[in-house]
Amino acid sequence: MKQLLYFLLIFVFIQNFYAQYYYIPFLDNQGNPGNHNTQTEIQAQYLSSWTLIQANSSVPVWSPVQNLPFSFEFNGDPVTQYKVSTSGILTFETNVVAVPDTFPENLPSANIPDKSVCIWGINGFGSDDGIVTKTFGSAPNREHWIFFPSFTSGPGYTYWSIMLEETTNEIYIVDQRHYNATTGLTLGVQVNDSVACEVH
Repeated sequence: MKQLLYFLLIFVFIQNFYAQYYYIPFLDNQGNPGNHNTQTEIQAQYLSSWTLIQANSSVPVWSPVQNLPFSFEFNGDPVTQYKVSTSGILTFETNVVAVPDTFPENLPSANIPDKSVCIWGINGFGSDDGIVTKTFGSAPNREHWIFFPSFTSGPGYTYWSIMLEETTNEIYIVDQRHYNATTGLTLGVQVNDSVACEVH
């Protein structure tokens, strides 16, 4: 099954203390970014070749801390680990304790940790929900995917991913598919509580 890509969000981080942020929407079915991930989007429990890092939860929770499989920079700073919430936040600030709720706000937000990527507003409480990861490709052009399959959004479901790209340090937010899902998610990156880039 060919994957649908409703839009793709690219953030490029260049040099320390200087970053360029932009997004490029892709409204046509152009496949997933990088063309390495050609797998069908299905529920987490059926993704045997992926690694489950966080099961569903009735309240927002953080996943355990994960190691990045390659060198990566966020806003010019090297990062080696991350964790992800069931409310759609990936953060490289792994010591943060408070978990963002599922009610999105505009960025920047004091409720989002520094060094974060947001698909804020999805909810991982359904029985089919879970956060899974997989790395595609070969060095120095690998892609690390953090996938939110079958997450709850209003009365429906939605499939999203965050992809981190080796060498370029680009971050992609990928809207893969949904059914009867509520709109109004907050998508973007937050450097800190005063610097962020949000899709409007």
